[in-house]
Amino acid sequence: GDTEILGADGSLCTIKDLYERAEKEGVVYSNGQENVVENAHGEIMSVNLENLKLEKKPVKYFYRQTYSGDIVTITTKTGRRIRVTPEHPLFVISNGVMKKHTKNIIKGDYVAIPRKIAIEGTSLIHHELKGFNSINNKDGTLAIQHISKFHPHTKSISVLNSVSPEIGEWLGYCLSEGSRVPGGINFHNSDTNLINRFAELSRKLFGIDPAIKKDTSEGVLKVMCNSKTLIEYLRQAMDYDHKTARINKVPRSILQAPDDAAASFLRAFFDGEGCVRKDVPEIELTTASKDMANGIVYMLLRFGIVARIRPKNVKNYDHTYWRIFIIGKNNLIAFKKSIGFSIKEKAARLDTLIEHGKDGTAYDIV
Repeated sequence: GDTEILGADGSLCTIKDLYERAEKEGVVYSNGQENVVENAHGEIMSVNLENLKLEKKPVKYFYRQTYSGDIVTITTKTGRRIRVTPEHPLFVISNGVMKKHTKNIIKGDYVAIPRKIAIEGTSLIHHELKGFNSINNKDGTLAIQHISKFHPHTKSISVLNSVSPEIGEWLGYCLSEGSRVPGGINFHNSDTNLINRFAELSRKLFGIDPAIKKDTSEGVLKVMCNSKTLIEYLRQAMDYDHKTARINKVPRSILQAPDDAAASFLRAFFDGEGCVRKDVPEIELTTASKDMANGIVYMLLRFGIVARIRPKNVKNYDHTYWRIFIIGKNNLIAFKKSIGFSIKEKAARLDTLIEHGKDGTAYDIV
């Protein structure tokens, strides 16, 4: 039940969550060992066996059954992993595409994976907010103020009109080099261009006038956005609740966003966390959150970029980190075309990799 499913809107949820959501709105039938839900809304990305492309399909039935047998873990060369029953079929490539039960899959089998996922995306923002007062600014724009028992006089912020490329960029910076502090959000970086850009976006998007100060690390600055209203607004409207690096995830609003906002988010995130390697021809990104890594890999597929994912264990740390690799000339060209870097040094190194790189084929082998 903990396997993630890609929704037709680009969002990710577990099979368990998908079933429980359907159970609340549909008709449930049970025979004691198996529950079946009908007449519940749900759309996921599914394979069209005629053209072998992913398409948006409605879910007709939702099943949940009692199971006490073996569970098989399948791990591919690109780092993808799935836990299923032995009878669960996967698509494999052998004289065409065919279904093969997991119990019969052996090392060296080629597993079919998508090269690109087309998501329509929506720029709509959920504005059913609780605990906010509305304020009309002098220029006719709308501002909001979050009121609580312990904070009855918080500062107001401007309201977003849509999930734009600029808010995608701002959130990408937050999740790559940001931190949640009591009463606000800070952004830390040694690149003054990124510091100034984050401050500029904060003013433009939310009407916040952030402070820029020296950080505790030498050569690093921080942008301080002190606003409890901002924190609560992002949580309710954008599904963004910055916690710790180990449990952060790509916000639902960005997973569902149009391609331009999704690309801006990825560019900012890779600006902060990504590295263009000099010793090997690849872009690498490391994150402490498995959910974040999975979200990034799915988002890259929207632009035809097939990335690898690997666990990374650091000595004397009781935590698994996750490394994302973008390799192969085709993938690097797609990254430059659709996402790119705003940091000149990284952009220049990417150009060098592409110039001297070799064509690569995306594949997944068990």
